[in-house]
Amino acid sequence: MLHLISNSKIDERNILFHKNFLFSHSLKKPCEYYSFQINQEEEFLREFLNMIMNKKGFNLLGQPEYLSTYLPRLHTDTNAWIDWNLINIDLFNFVCAFDDPYNGASTYYKNKRVRIKSVTWTRSDQIYHPYQYGMIYRKTNNWIVVAINNGSLIIEEVLNEKKENIIIKLKVGDRFVTPQKNLENSKLRKYFNSIGPK
Repeated sequence: MLHLISNSKIDERNILFHKNFLFSHSLKKPCEYYSFQINQEEEFLREFLNMIMNKKGFNLLGQPEYLSTYLPRLHTDTNAWIDWNLINIDLFNFVCAFDDPYNGASTYYKNKRVRIKSVTWTRSDQIYHPYQYGMIYRKTNNWIVVAINNGSLIIEEVLNEKKENIIIKLKVGDRFVTPQKNLENSKLRKYFNSIGPK
């Protein structure tokens, strides 16, 4: 969307040109969304410039305030703590949201902070008790399977503080844990200035 600039408020002037598109269901990581969006934006700009070159007029559209939505920015290091009680698809989406190009969603393994990336969820062949959520119950050299609410989370990357994948070192029967305090603090709003988080 392109809109006119206001001297008094952010994003309040009339819309000059816009184009709707849907993200593909096959996209998972933020970097995949970015790549898809860039392709859409290139096409959008070509259409916009073509209208200018052909001297076509624009129909200005107002922005209805009652349809507006505002969501504050997130900060991966403070907001991306995994709540292992989330139901399967919500947990999957949460972890994916902080995947590449970000550092990954955080939790603890043996009292050390780790980052989770490259995940898939599946409905498992059994239902796990809430006590089991976060527990590793199967592994290979390349991935682990963790019990979650109404399914299983398949994880290919567990990164330590040096950003090394430690999948091979993890053991069946061990579990990931996120302290309640971290979950509560992760929901506090983070404020930013021109150089980053305050």
